[in-house]
Amino acid sequence: MKVKPPLPQGDEKKRLVQEMFDDIAPTYEKANRIISFGLDKRHRRIALNELRASPGSTILDFACGTGDFTRMLTALNINSISCDLSFGMLNNGYDIPNPIQCDGTKLPLKKDSVDGVVCGYSLRNFVDLHGAFEEIFRVLKPGARFVALDITVPKNRIIKFFNQLWFARIAPKLGWLISKNKDAYEYLPRSTSYLPEGEVISKQLETVGAENISISPLVLGSLILICATKEKTSTTTGMT
Repeated sequence: MKVKPPLPQGDEKKRLVQEMFDDIAPTYEKANRIISFGLDKRHRRIALNELRASPGSTILDFACGTGDFTRMLTALNINSISCDLSFGMLNNGYDIPNPIQCDGTKLPLKKDSVDGVVCGYSLRNFVDLHGAFEEIFRVLKPGARFVALDITVPKNRIIKFFNQLWFARIAPKLGWLISKNKDAYEYLPRSTSYLPEGEVISKQLETVGAENISISPLVLGSLILICATKEKTSTTTGMT
């Protein structure tokens, strides 16, 4: 059995993630739809329902990729600001009105400037997750919501077996056929190990001024839905 190399850390991880998403950006949405059986859009709708954003409000689509959430927000008459580390993702997206290429731990936005933040399937790709949470809660207005979806590994042994069979063995081959990038779709299922346990995420969110934190399983535990509200009296600091 071939031993896989350890997952990259620190600056190496950041570089790999940026280059990988730049490369697979042209086929990213197509691969997502096939690998998820089209359910990724359903889960995004669940996340937006939890965000509770009103028409006319301004939402940050954090690590927006090619703009799935952004287009869904536009359809609801909600304004969006979309940011991503990958130029390729932003360039291959469409109907992204305010794209910003940046590191999510260094957002070029004012404190208390957005009415909500939504993030889809991206938290595990951050080198400094706590730093990302600090920035998210810095730019959120007091009382505003943060909602994120991400992939995780089911706890149930039987469900975990079939989940791993699909996402670790079959799905990477499909992604490879679509994108021609074998390394990227071998990395993606392994990247679930980057995401901390729910209790760690909750504690990190508490330290940046979050309350009403909930972390809920979806799809038999293969996804998690993270929801939190910024305290109305916030202690977060940063750009004003």
